[in-house]
Amino acid sequence: MDFDKLTYFLDHYPSSIGIPGCSLKIWQDHRELYSHYTGYENAERGNLLTPGYFYNIYSATKPIVCTGAMQLIETGRLHPDTSVADILPAFRHVQVRDRSFDGTEFVRAPRTVMTVAHLMSMTGGLNYDLDRPSVTRVREQTAGACPTRAVVDALAQDPLEFDPGTHFRYSLCHDVLGAVIEEVSGMRLGEYLRRNIFDPLGMEHTGFRADDYIRSHFATAYDWNEAEQRAIARNDSNVYRLGSEYESGGAGLISSLEEYILFADAMANRGVGRNGARILSGAAIDLMRTNRMRGNLADECHPWPQLNGYGYGLGVRVHIDRVGSGALTPLGEFGWDGAKGVYLSIVPEHHLAFVYFEHLGGRHTLMQPRLRNAVYACLDLHD
Repeated sequence: MDFDKLTYFLDHYPSSIGIPGCSLKIWQDHRELYSHYTGYENAERGNLLTPGYFYNIYSATKPIVCTGAMQLIETGRLHPDTSVADILPAFRHVQVRDRSFDGTEFVRAPRTVMTVAHLMSMTGGLNYDLDRPSVTRVREQTAGACPTRAVVDALAQDPLEFDPGTHFRYSLCHDVLGAVIEEVSGMRLGEYLRRNIFDPLGMEHTGFRADDYIRSHFATAYDWNEAEQRAIARNDSNVYRLGSEYESGGAGLISSLEEYILFADAMANRGVGRNGARILSGAAIDLMRTNRMRGNLADECHPWPQLNGYGYGLGVRVHIDRVGSGALTPLGEFGWDGAKGVYLSIVPEHHLAFVYFEHLGGRHTLMQPRLRNAVYACLDLHD
């Protein structure tokens, strides 16, 4: 395998579209094939990007949380068809927003029952509105603490966008899934993930909160300013971390490239980590990456054209159409990404995974399709 072209790509293309710095690791069969850090952790100060920095990984949280749910499913403590209301009673009286023929809006009882599978597959009927009045009330009543269960119960007070299972909508479904894990396991979400994923794999610092060590090694976050066509440094407060006690199953984790690759490697090797720890069965991983979408994921996640040719399983995108995607990745490749540029790609047939980290939002549509082709061209895998 010759990675010279990949190194050239990483050293030149990201900076040409305004990304201050990025890093990438490729692992196969528990060993590192490639690792590269380029650009700046903080361009204004001239701090080069080196190993050991931590990032808000935003929606790259979702595959980990869904893995936690799959652990409960494979041990029989949970089932995909379990009603969410049977676990979280606040959802027993949830309503659905609808419109009559003359356009009048009204609410009604749902025609279908929201299940755990609906949460995992983003078909639960929820949206991504964090400023809804019910959540604002929780923030006020708890002086900003926003306990996870209180916030999730508040979500049930608002009507759903559609009957569960009838449509895909990227939403707070995985935040609700986090509360399901808490209720079934009897642990807070972060503690459950710590005991069952992070500690077994050696992900020492990954979690929902930043301690002094993480804060002293936190990568500078950037926003893309479209008007000025440049990245602007800012304090990354993560709006999805609603309060001091809230653990967002959809976007709340903090991790590093060096730790997140340990999770990716385990998923690429049928659930077994580099150190021999098993976090999931191969059958459970196959269920996660089975496409459940009738159409094209990009059509449901507008405007995200980098998802053309992909479907959606349980918490992960799944490559289903090479013509549509223009991707060199094998069919069945799966993963997800985060709002600030983290990107995960896994191919179990080849025991292979790569993870890419940056800390800038807004350049996904340009970077991701080119990145995956640059990686897989070097690997030259065969289905």
